[in-house]
Amino acid sequence: MSFDENCKGCQMQEMVPNERFNQRLREIKGLISAGFFSEDDIVGKNVLDWECGDGAFALAFRELGAKSVVGIDSWVNFSEEYVHQAKKRGVTLATKSISDIGDEEFDLVFCNTVTEHIQSLHESISAVSSVLGLGGVFFTNHDNYYHPAGSHDHGFVKVKGKGDVVFLAEDCWDQEEKCAASNEHRVRLSKNRPFQWGERFERMLNPVDCTKCPYFIRAQPWAHIAYQKDFSRVFPKTMRIGGSLNKLTPFQLRQILSECGLRIEREARTEVSLAPSATILQADPSLSEALLRTWMVKLSSRKVKV
Repeated sequence: MSFDENCKGCQMQEMVPNERFNQRLREIKGLISAGFFSEDDIVGKNVLDWECGDGAFALAFRELGAKSVVGIDSWVNFSEEYVHQAKKRGVTLATKSISDIGDEEFDLVFCNTVTEHIQSLHESISAVSSVLGLGGVFFTNHDNYYHPAGSHDHGFVKVKGKGDVVFLAEDCWDQEEKCAASNEHRVRLSKNRPFQWGERFERMLNPVDCTKCPYFIRAQPWAHIAYQKDFSRVFPKTMRIGGSLNKLTPFQLRQILSECGLRIEREARTEVSLAPSATILQADPSLSEALLRTWMVKLSSRKVKV
């Protein structure tokens, strides 16, 4: 489950559907086949699913033979019944942060689309290292901030499948009706993602000059890169540094792992199918095309003596 602002404080009531459980099971098996960790790192071992969301990955690890599985999430509130049902399936769920684990020791710590959200990531990865036994594995699937939808403005642009960029906004700027053409989509945004779209942005709609309109701007790929000078005006506060994203580069993530005594053993990146325009590439010379096309970064590392 993505570590998403939309999930903050949500209550988990219904146990994971079989379809989702089976999907997570396939994903773990895919990671094993790709060499990020092995069956020996799971079977008979203690596994921690960090920021576990609905616990689907945690349940899948138990199914694959883990001796014990703990799933923790600092944002999700699990109902007593949800915790009870997970316990019957051999998984312990709790609402707590990685720094609150205590003296428990794990052989594998797993996290999926988490590390891009943690503000004090060095502190959190240090806590991960402290609960890993020597030789234990830490795996993260990191959503890179610098790809076309890296700002997580997912009501406008998303990346799916094998890196396909999907545009969700209505192209009202090219239609005679202008703002009226996108009204239905904006209403859905206000209802489903109120932390990203609301009255403030409605007042800023500009049918006279669409290029200055927040709806037009945020509908563009790499909008958070191309419109950096206009960021505070057209993007919500949740997308600022200190909000729901830390905006670290993959290099910075690797550096943090290394500093915390975790030796990187395998890395793989998924690229988006869309190439950045010359305008995007010129936004900042430090942002390479490779970085701008990097969507997901999978990293596995082992705890070593330091």
